[in-house]
Amino acid sequence: SPSDVPPIAEAKPVEPALEVKADTIWALVAQAPQEPAQPGQGRSEPGKSKFEVQRAFLRGNVSVHQDPAPGKARGLDLSARDADVYRQGEGLYLIEANGSPGRPAVAISEDRMIVGSILHVDQTIDRAWVRGPGYLVQEATADDDPKAKDPKDPEAAKGHPSTKGPMTIAWGQRMEFYGHPDDDPEGPARAEFYGLIRARSPELAAACEEKMIAYFDGPISFVRPKRDPNAPPRESKPRPDIAKVHCLKNVDLIYRRFDPETGLLQQKDRVLGPDVTYERRSGEFDVEGAGVVYHYTRKKPSDTADEKVASSSASGRIKPVSDPRSKDAKAKAKAKTKGKAADPPEVPPLELTRIEFQRRMKGHFDAGPVRGDKDKDKELTPRGPREANFFGSPQLLRAEVESEDADLDADRPLPEYVLLTAKTLQLRSEPPPLGSKGPDRNLLKAWGDPQARTQDGALRGDLINYDSETGNFFAYGYENEVTLARQDTVGQPPSYGRGRVLIYNPKTGDSRLIDPSDFVALDSRSIGRTFFVPPPPEPKERKPPRNTPRLPSRSDKERRGFSGR
Repeated sequence: SPSDVPPIAEAKPVEPALEVKADTIWALVAQAPQEPAQPGQGRSEPGKSKFEVQRAFLRGNVSVHQDPAPGKARGLDLSARDADVYRQGEGLYLIEANGSPGRPAVAISEDRMIVGSILHVDQTIDRAWVRGPGYLVQEATADDDPKAKDPKDPEAAKGHPSTKGPMTIAWGQRMEFYGHPDDDPEGPARAEFYGLIRARSPELAAACEEKMIAYFDGPISFVRPKRDPNAPPRESKPRPDIAKVHCLKNVDLIYRRFDPETGLLQQKDRVLGPDVTYERRSGEFDVEGAGVVYHYTRKKPSDTADEKVASSSASGRIKPVSDPRSKDAKAKAKAKTKGKAADPPEVPPLELTRIEFQRRMKGHFDAGPVRGDKDKDKELTPRGPREANFFGSPQLLRAEVESEDADLDADRPLPEYVLLTAKTLQLRSEPPPLGSKGPDRNLLKAWGDPQARTQDGALRGDLINYDSETGNFFAYGYENEVTLARQDTVGQPPSYGRGRVLIYNPKTGDSRLIDPSDFVALDSRSIGRTFFVPPPPEPKERKPPRNTPRLPSRSDKERRGFSGR
């Protein structure tokens, strides 16, 4: 009957095959224990014993290949001068590889490549380490790239290519890679690098002298464990990628954001400090100790008159715009330029905000995409506002610069600069509306004896705010009055005012003082000048000419003196 038929044993998963090549191979081979026979199958046939390589010592032109485990697209490929391979379990190996000065050991897996002179890989504990200099290449995942193209999409080739790419980290002393914490197999992986570290990707560049720790957003298994074939399939998870970077000693970290359509640099952030932590997903920085932050952004491009009126009307603020051209002049100009190639759009200039602080800085400048923020139309959710706080007598200097490598000096400021000092400073950036290509709106807030200075003015109060969209300073006096001093002409006394609230625009020179207590205004046009045109001077009488001196005449009379006596 069917009930008397013995159950058929389930097929055992096949472990990944290992293939080695070398000039010389020493191997220790042992007979694998045979599996007990299942009921109804009888005894195992002699001569069908299975042998396993327990150890292998490879010398000269070593090449090791391991087939991918179930659920992986690629296995392990290793090349070196010498290598020792130890079997640690079913499908798990410990590989100790040594390279030569001209040919280091190389290990390539599904998402990363490790290069070093002495390279060890332990698949049992998901750990790898390198002694001596080397580098690691971590491939970017598709989920990490918000602009990744679908290869089946015919529109994939259009538009600007992605700015994401692999991250390369080089070190000078050693590297430790942990697939997961020792006490948590499902915890995130991390990699530690020591000695003159340099990291670079299309969007991020970092350098430090002592140590760098790269934290991943999930565990990394060199060989995935076998699972029950009858178990329900697991949900597909994105491949782990670097989520956070922590650098120590003389850190120089640079982040860039580009326009996805034109590839033009839209924002650049550079952070200098002794201890810097950077979150790639949120764009958050955390700097312990004294440091400097460089924040480059594009200024607002020059709009046309119609766009200015529309934008000002939509925002509730009406700005007068003069246009001397008549309708006929506009029509003639349009007909004249018809058929000609349009001029390339003007590239907005860069504006640098340089902030130097003495104690700490924490905040983020750019909110990058987070996994799971794509909707059915494959569009990213809009970026939210970002905020950064600076502590320890921060000094802010803001001005227009020529390139992304330019710097600012408070002792030699550029024209139309803004200098702001305080005990605590906050920088808040608000992105433009969704679909707009305008620049971000920066809001500065300073408190703790704040002072602001421009090319021809100085401002002081208990709280000072600055709005980059309007270019206005808003100063408030709670315990002390707000003071504004302006000097339009060099060498002349300044104009000043005191009150409770002050609104001041350094570009236009307009100011509004609320609840004033003292005010002195000097007209620079009248300083050192008269208030009327002076009349021409009256002609003076001409004096008679003086006699020209001449020598006395010769005479035979003896002179006794000047009197003639």
